[in-house]
Amino acid sequence: MRKIAFALLTSGIVISLASCSDNKAATPSQAKPTSVSKEKKAVKEDGPAIGSIETENYVMKAHRAFVYSPEGSGLLAGMKPREGHKFVFLDLSLRNKSNQKLDAGALFVSLKVLDEEGVEYRKPAAALAAYTTEHPNDSNNDEYNALWGTFTPEEFHREIFCAVEVPTAVNKFAISMPLVARMKERKQIEVSF
Repeated sequence: MRKIAFALLTSGIVISLASCSDNKAATPSQAKPTSVSKEKKAVKEDGPAIGSIETENYVMKAHRAFVYSPEGSGLLAGMKPREGHKFVFLDLSLRNKSNQKLDAGALFVSLKVLDEEGVEYRKPAAALAAYTTEHPNDSNNDEYNALWGTFTPEEFHREIFCAVEVPTAVNKFAISMPLVARMKERKQIEVSF
């Protein structure tokens, strides 16, 4: 048995060496440059909204709320809604209307999606990841990341921002945002879909 294993190992090494003997490492002058051009996606424009929150510092608009069930993966929790639930995706924009920098990330960390009794719905990140993976032409990662950053005066960004898991029968909810980052005073809008 050992002789057979040794013979197979030896013949595998010989074949590998023979197949590699004609290969030469490319020198820098021989190497062909490879250019991977990443297509820059167009920024979604401001447009009609199904609701908006306006404060002294910003305008946040909900442009769309739509139901989608990702194909997802059985391996990752959160890729599909729980039994009796559905995912609603929110296309949101934010404009800094002040003459100061605006910490958009601090505002969006406090974003809440509430039912009629004021109970907050879950926002599974895996659902958003599934949607953007399945619809790469409808998502712009740069815009999404910008919504979590600091806005200069008059800066604007828009993207599909989150998914909310709601009971199947639900067709409206409220979106709540603080007036100023890290403050308890809030404004909210009702969104139907």
